[in-house]
Amino acid sequence: MLELNSLLLAVAASSTSTASPPPSATPTATPTATPTTTHCAAGYSDGTVRVFDVGGAKMVSKMHPHSDAITAFYYSHDGHVILAACYDGRVAVMEVSTGMVLRMITEHRGAPITDMHYRKVAATQGQLPLPPGVSEVGEDGGCLWMAASGDRRVSVWCAEWKKGVCQLVDWLTFPGPSHAPNGVKLRKGPKCQYDLLPPSLVRFSPSEPHVVVYAGYGLERCVLFYSLLQKCVVRRAALTHWATALDVSPLGHLLALGCRERVVKLMDYEESSFQDYLGHSDAVSTVCFSPCGTHLVSTSSTSLHIWTIKFK
Repeated sequence: MLELNSLLLAVAASSTSTASPPPSATPTATPTATPTTTHCAAGYSDGTVRVFDVGGAKMVSKMHPHSDAITAFYYSHDGHVILAACYDGRVAVMEVSTGMVLRMITEHRGAPITDMHYRKVAATQGQLPLPPGVSEVGEDGGCLWMAASGDRRVSVWCAEWKKGVCQLVDWLTFPGPSHAPNGVKLRKGPKCQYDLLPPSLVRFSPSEPHVVVYAGYGLERCVLFYSLLQKCVVRRAALTHWATALDVSPLGHLLALGCRERVVKLMDYEESSFQDYLGHSDAVSTVCFSPCGTHLVSTSSTSLHIWTIKFK
């Protein structure tokens, strides 16, 4: 049995960034930090990415890779690059030291990128077949990363940024209905229709390196576990609400999900059990486990909760 105890409720300020943006630019993507430095980065609605020195509480660089809003990004674990995805579906690979765009990935163009995730290649322990030409990717700096877009497509990539290597490993497409949850018929073309849908959310499984955990708008409310080795969905877990946020515990068997209904869900998918926790006053936008898996952070537009996870 699992228990969540809320430790802290903090009212969010009007800006979620460590530096105040101009009125035309508001933070649109969750700030991320690199473990090798005291820097963190945030994406903004004007298409910029800004890097901050946490210790000095100041902005150290600003990059402008897109004209559309930044919707998802990650700061590489070696601190070498930032991947910034935008509303039109493009992903910019930027060198942190120079601010230059090294590559523009356009495979998802036409649908907004709604989530990204990555893991070190060493963590796969040889359990994932890599495409020809990337076998030289080593443990130092090598990673797998993936992007999910609003049209339920997921691309999985293998990269070693210092060597200029970035190749597609797999391409996943999940089926969905032809209408939005509110009954509006979906049409090809307009990107604004994706605002009517729950986001596509992805995570690599910590305990099964070849498994992608996916939640999104589909034929039924569920979390899917897709094997990159078997090229199919190997199991699924039913949900009562569409998910707006997703994370997988480093312990491997716990999922945290956020919902528009202000609910935080904690699911043990090995035991097929879950519990709901209330506390937010509006839709939950982010859930994130601590590196040791003993705490969970959940946020909405007005509040932040830090929870302690207890096992009974």
